[in-house]
Amino acid sequence: MPEDVETWLGDDHNLVILREMLIADSEWFGMEKSNDLVLSLIEKYQNELRSNVESLGQRIHQEKPRRFLRRIGQLSDEWQVKPKALEEFEKAVRHKGLAA
Repeated sequence: MPEDVETWLGDDHNLVILREMLIADSEWFGMEKSNDLVLSLIEKYQNELRSNVESLGQRIHQEKPRRFLRRIGQLSDEWQVKPKALEEFEKAVRHKGLAA
């Protein structure tokens, strides 16, 4: 999900730059009719990208702050716990006297 937001915002930024370049030097890019079409498509795609980001942002902010902090705390705790396989491996290494 965060990757999606990063991609959407990056694409939107790229379209802002492209739009600015097209407006600043429209003759370099082609005929006026094709430029108008490209500008229209840029606007349509930017609206879609921004709608996606806004929708996701609303879902994120619906969660109450206390619940969010509790969930982040749980994720942090889970992240810090060693996987059972790693614990078993370390135990086997100590048992065989391979530890430094």
